[in-house]
Amino acid sequence: MPHDDGAHPSVEQAHAKAYVLTTPSRPFLEALARVAGPQRLAVAKRLQADATVKDGIAGWGLLDEAAAFKLLQYAGRQMCEELGYEPPTMKVQPGVIANRAGLYDDASDTLAINAELLKTRSAYSALATVLHEVRHAIQHRIVAATQTDNDLVTLAAGYKARPAAGNPAAYGDYVHLTTEFDAFQFGNCVASILSKGKFDDTQFGTVDTHFDAKGLVIFDLLNLPAELDLKGRILAVNVAEADALGLIVN
Repeated sequence: MPHDDGAHPSVEQAHAKAYVLTTPSRPFLEALARVAGPQRLAVAKRLQADATVKDGIAGWGLLDEAAAFKLLQYAGRQMCEELGYEPPTMKVQPGVIANRAGLYDDASDTLAINAELLKTRSAYSALATVLHEVRHAIQHRIVAATQTDNDLVTLAAGYKARPAAGNPAAYGDYVHLTTEFDAFQFGNCVASILSKGKFDDTQFGTVDTHFDAKGLVIFDLLNLPAELDLKGRILAVNVAEADALGLIVN
């Protein structure tokens, strides 16, 4: 149900335990910053220096579907190699995949790419999608392994909390599920760095998953005052998003 406190319905909070906006989730956000933050930059640096990726992006509009898939598959494998994980199986799925551009299935360890993604005009959008799904595969590996590192233990617990939230109807809710928030940040950050800041995903997500050319997030949830309750955090994020999108006139 929509809030009556002025919060935009895209960030309604129905199952608080699984959302990164909740106050108890701060350890998850801190662990994510320490672990995924450097990883995103490392993957971006690797792909920036890779001739296959650079040439593929430059000639994206000339690639047929087979070549486009091969490029995205290669980039996903490079990401896994950089981070020390086995890559998932990747395939092209004709037709609609639950209205998504891509989908990772942990039961089969398979990443399915919507065939329409290979026709998109933006190589960076396609790359962000694939790296997003590869991140889900890595999340699955983190949860499946026995972790001794405190940050990985925290991340695994956060990832495990995600199913309890179900599949919220509001897109802003979906973006703020623990696993989705991490995956959106990962794909978007790398795409923003590779595109020198031209990749703009704000129409699809929120400002806390949008990055600049240096890989800095536009609005860091860790900057929210710790004493804010959930209502206050929701409102703060909405104000920041509206301001970033030019919807607030000072």
